[in-house]
Amino acid sequence: MTDQTSIGEQIARWAAGGGGFAAAWIAIQRLLNWVTGRIDRRQDNLDAQEDRVDREWQAIREDLDRKLAVMEVRFETVERKNDALRNAVHHLSGALIRLDPTNPALLIAEQALAAVFPMPKPEQRVPPSIADAAARAQQALDETD
Repeated sequence: MTDQTSIGEQIARWAAGGGGFAAAWIAIQRLLNWVTGRIDRRQDNLDAQEDRVDREWQAIREDLDRKLAVMEVRFETVERKNDALRNAVHHLSGALIRLDPTNPALLIAEQALAAVFPMPKPEQRVPPSIADAAARAQQALDETD
């Protein structure tokens, strides 16, 4: 007994197999769309976060630039005032020394200025490179004698 199927049954089998294949294909497409949709959403979130961070850093840089400009102006003002005060103290102390060299205000002014503007030690007044050159020159002169 041979199993002979009719053309209609064969078409039904092919249709059923094709339908299963189509259903599997649609399921795979939906799964891929779901996965890529998640990836796209994640990328969109990362892009939005990166844009937010860029805007925040730009605001921080602009704020620092504004503060730096203000500080530079203040520094120049303080420098001008400091120079004017040093010049005034220099002239006043010179006049006071001529009038009254033993005036205690001179000692107080000297101490106040020394605390803020310390005088370098004699060996610190000459930059090391010049001091080394002077020492080598002196040594060369000593050797020729």
